Amino acid sequence: MVKMFFSLLTLLFFFNNEGSSQIPDNPNIDSVSIVGIHPIISWFPNTTNTTGYSIYRGKYETVGGSTFLIWDSITSLPGITQSSHIDNQVSACTEQRLYKVRAYNATNASNWLNADTMNTILITNIDFDLCSNSISIDWVKYRNMLPQPGGYWVLASEDGGPFSVVGATSPSQNYYTHGNLTPNVNYTYKIRAFNNDETRASTSCEREITSQTYDKPAFTNIRVATVENDEHIKLTWEADDAPITKFQILRSETESNYAFLAEILGTTSTNPATTFTDTSADFSSTSYYYSIDVFDFCGKKHLTSDNIARTILITGEKTSGSEITLQWNPYEGWPGGIEKFELFQEVDGVQFPSNGPLATLSETETSHIANVSGLGGGEGNFTYYVKAYENGGNNEVSQSNKITIQFETSISIPNAIIPEGAAPDNEFKPDPKFIEQGFYSLTIYNKWGEQIFESKVLDNGWDGTYKGEYVPGGAYVYHIKYRNARGQDQEKRGTVTVIR
Repeated sequence: MVKMFFSLLTLLFFFNNEGSSQIPDNPNIDSVSIVGIHPIISWFPNTTNTTGYSIYRGKYETVGGSTFLIWDSITSLPGITQSSHIDNQVSACTEQRLYKVRAYNATNASNWLNADTMNTILITNIDFDLCSNSISIDWVKYRNMLPQPGGYWVLASEDGGPFSVVGATSPSQNYYTHGNLTPNVNYTYKIRAFNNDETRASTSCEREITSQTYDKPAFTNIRVATVENDEHIKLTWEADDAPITKFQILRSETESNYAFLAEILGTTSTNPATTFTDTSADFSSTSYYYSIDVFDFCGKKHLTSDNIARTILITGEKTSGSEITLQWNPYEGWPGGIEKFELFQEVDGVQFPSNGPLATLSETETSHIANVSGLGGGEGNFTYYVKAYENGGNNEVSQSNKITIQFETSISIPNAIIPEGAAPDNEFKPDPKFIEQGFYSLTIYNKWGEQIFESKVLDNGWDGTYKGEYVPGGAYVYHIKYRNARGQDQEKRGTVTVIR
């Protein structure tokens, strides 16, 4: 509830003169505006029955939970032609004040209740928003603009230059946002209320504020995308030291129509996150393209990575009894391109050759034929992967998926031996290829079913002897047990002829 109080002198003056027939008219108020930092009250002087004017200043004060509008008489100006007064006791930049003007003569004063109440326009808030690059301004509404309020003009000056209108609002809107600012400029604002025919105006005190800016990311470079441990794809990138709120990882299988994959929070420090592990990638059947969107300090997408990165997918198939044809796509994304490829081979889980790659190829070679004819002593599992080496730059290495080609087990068995002949005819030695190690045995029986030889070592054959003596010529039964490359236990039985 707002209550109204007057000074004692004002009240006595009001009641003593309210009934006089010589009461002067209240002057017609022009405006309350600002000169420098002080309010100036302007009115149209009366033409008769007036010897001077009294100026009253009002202020809202809260006491005991109630708000009061308290009025004080601040000065009297003798002379009918007086038309303005500057209130040097008030800074209009820090507080709002209300004013009334009453005319008086030798015996009476104009009616208090009919006197217009005007107020200064106080800018209550001015704030710069770094992320929207805008300045918001709020002010106290001007009251009793005559004959009708028209609205408000927002005037601005840049670095002490001339003021110009940057915006306008309706009479009911006492706020404005000034956008698209120039960074590091001192903006000075003032608000001007105007009536509907723009013949009267009231201007606020000036308020100033300086616009700012913030560092924005200049680049992000994807250093490498690689299949790591044949478990997932690891993406590594680098960014400059501007504050970054987040990275968005995008992925595609076709170098177009990238889809959102993940969001990695950045940091406002100079060491943003720079790695991501893609555990959802089907890297054994697909080559992936990656791109990164970068969001600045204010969370706005500012740029996309300078490059894309494409992983390497290797495929292969048996193209003959002992040859494997391998193919792969080149790595993409390094500014300097690829220096070379290295092709690695594992035989039954062990790198072969053990001292390095199976082949080193130029940056344009993306296929190779591997001959495994001399490697049949193992289980028949041949695994391959490719490494691409960056040409200059960060000297990164990108590895492909691993692919395993499995050969079927086969056994070549002689049908006769000449114990006293020349090698290799003097030994019964089956030639198994691609069987599981440790699961092999060879047993020889004579025609009476007596076991005369047994070995569980692949390289050990039967030389046609029993207890140190050559056996007679004739047919002997062999029994071979083994486990094939698929883990299945197998047996072979037959006869071998001993020729004497």
